[in-house]
Amino acid sequence: MLKIKVIGFGNPLAEDEGIGPLIIEKLIEKYPHKKEMFVDCGTTGFSLLHMLEEVEKLVVVDCAYMNKKPGTIFRFTPEDVVSVKQLAHCSLHEGDLLSLIEIAKNTYPELQQVVIFGIQPEGMAFGKPMSETVLRKVETCIDAVIKEIM
Repeated sequence: MLKIKVIGFGNPLAEDEGIGPLIIEKLIEKYPHKKEMFVDCGTTGFSLLHMLEEVEKLVVVDCAYMNKKPGTIFRFTPEDVVSVKQLAHCSLHEGDLLSLIEIAKNTYPELQQVVIFGIQPEGMAFGKPMSETVLRKVETCIDAVIKEIM
């Protein structure tokens, strides 16, 4: 059986940036018997590499600026995008998702498939609750993730 991990990135204290952890929380509620498959990575960076050992398929949920309408959910792979994130190189946990995935693939050759579900945020202001626009897309995103892994 294919070993799969679904990870959610984000900061729930920063408006729509918290969508990844929220999706993971909802997946665990729906599928408590599979909770080891779902991981809330919060704002963790490269320190989560050890969680990917023996994983063959990785599904990532995160907010992503994609120049689309807020709330848009887009499925893509690392090969589909080029990161334009500017890193400050000031922290051991700093990193962008594409770099993390590349290191994981080089470290764990069994990781053969990576799928990313990006959700276009409406805003990412610190201290604001998640926008209604993005909240309305939670079930749609969960359905897409479930379809991907089942």
